[in-house]
Amino acid sequence: MLASGIDESWTAAMHGNCKLLVAEKDYVFVPVSEFQEKIPTNTINYLSQPFYIKYKVDAIDEKILESGAAIDIAGNDLLRSPGHIAVVKYS
Repeated sequence: MLASGIDESWTAAMHGNCKLLVAEKDYVFVPVSEFQEKIPTNTINYLSQPFYIKYKVDAIDEKILESGAAIDIAGNDLLRSPGHIAVVKYS
């Protein structure tokens, strides 16, 4: 099974049923924090926080690695059709 695009990849990573993540080399998607909307941006400089994950792709990478899956990096624009990022899931 394949999860393609940022939203499907995020969902697959959060469920932990992944074998492989493939993302384009320079692909980023901002913002990531689920609680970011709840905290006024003028009160916290997010980049100065030590545990702030700047990009959603980085959070997906972290979850993929936690589940023991592999990560592969593709050249830029090679994954344009599946949304620049894809996760191969266990069926």
